[in-house]
Amino acid sequence: MVITLTLNPAIDRTIKVDEINDKDVTRVKKTLRDAAGKGINVSKVVASLGGSTICTGFLAGENGKFINDTLTKLGISTDFVWVDGETRENIKIQETTKNNVIEINEKGPNILPKDLELIELKLDNLLNKGDILVLSGSVPTGVPVDFYQNIIEKYNCLGITTIL
Repeated sequence: MVITLTLNPAIDRTIKVDEINDKDVTRVKKTLRDAAGKGINVSKVVASLGGSTICTGFLAGENGKFINDTLTKLGISTDFVWVDGETRENIKIQETTKNNVIEINEKGPNILPKDLELIELKLDNLLNKGDILVLSGSVPTGVPVDFYQNIIEKYNCLGITTIL
């Protein structure tokens, strides 16, 4: 089983335009909305290749509901910790004529110490010897800089392969 931990998931909203017009209105050609975050993207690939995967991490608000619902529709198992606030939405403006992308990323919800305790309990319940734990993506406000290191040390000792 591959368990992916995405601490700061996002909705990626891609807006396609021919060209940004700084003198007048820029017309949108197409808008896409997708559940994202590096760990979520790993689970999508694992599932598309026929593998077993579970997404976990932090979700919040309506954006979190959209992400959870999208993953469920894709047949991907989820087991997130729900926190206060709102899951971030990242905007990508793609100029198709110039092959240029402007990225604007929100920071996401503030994670409290109780949320970190809950995610570790969640991992304790999800992981079994021989599983693979993928840790990827940015960490939101409130998560200590050594969080990934501590997780790696804890679960490697239990026979769980960790990938950062």
